[in-house]
Amino acid sequence: MVLDIDSWSAFSVLAKVIVYGCGVTLSGGLFTLWLDGRVAANSSEISDTTIQASRRKLWPILFGAACLGALATELSLQLQVGAINQRGIAGMFDWFMLKLIGQSSVGIGNGLKLGAFLALGAALLVTRSSLYSVNRAFSFPPVLIAALVAALTAFAASFAFLGHVAPLGWLAKLAIIAHIGAVSIWLGSLLPLRLIVTARATSEALGIMRAFGVAGWGILAFLLAGGVYLLFELLGNVGQLISSPYGLLLSLKLLLVICLLALAATNKFSFVSRLASNDAEPLKRSIAGEMVLASVILLITAVFTTVTGPMESML
Repeated sequence: MVLDIDSWSAFSVLAKVIVYGCGVTLSGGLFTLWLDGRVAANSSEISDTTIQASRRKLWPILFGAACLGALATELSLQLQVGAINQRGIAGMFDWFMLKLIGQSSVGIGNGLKLGAFLALGAALLVTRSSLYSVNRAFSFPPVLIAALVAALTAFAASFAFLGHVAPLGWLAKLAIIAHIGAVSIWLGSLLPLRLIVTARATSEALGIMRAFGVAGWGILAFLLAGGVYLLFELLGNVGQLISSPYGLLLSLKLLLVICLLALAATNKFSFVSRLASNDAEPLKRSIAGEMVLASVILLITAVFTTVTGPMESML
């Protein structure tokens, strides 16, 4: 497998990894905080102080992800301008070309991502004091919930305008929205879940882990349904998974996803139950492993959406 990666492509991959990482961090982080509040509403073991401690620890991470994601999205667009102009760094600031690309599907996709990051950043700023000072642990600002739903939809929908899905039909676009939404919530929830398991008593962490396990069935359904449909839409047949650079990278990604699913299943059916016996170490190690796999998956996704594509399978 040989990939032609020049400096522009390398920096574009890096920018995309940052955008993807920030997007999933915000989606999964806010979903986990909301779910944690729901669990606390029905639990006498989790105090307001405990919930607020989680929010105080995660808020800077989430706000930082919103800011960094917005900057990386803008940088990604300008790197594409620079790659077209081939005039060095100065070529990135060709405003005529930037305006031209901004009016294309690439501009629409990046605009949706930028809007998602800005909306969540603004919502986090507006709701910061209420997150920190609520009297009831399960209180979660409706503004933040609305911003999360709108931003997650926009972030997922942006992929329908970019890359290999853009030429496909409306059903494929709905599939990518469902797939990206599920992936964002799942992968982005790993960090906050690990922080919760690390910082709380095992009895307090048990509730959120069980609740996430239940929600995981729905997340998994959207992830697999969207992913399988897109796989056949993009490749046409399974044999192309080993006949092109795109197929090989996709095969590697699928292998890592299978490993990720295996770890998640082990967590749900084995390690979470061990929290009841005050044994949190296996779960913490397993989640850390999931985070490593998730990072590699995001990197691979950025590579094959930048330097290769499914059309190569037909050459």
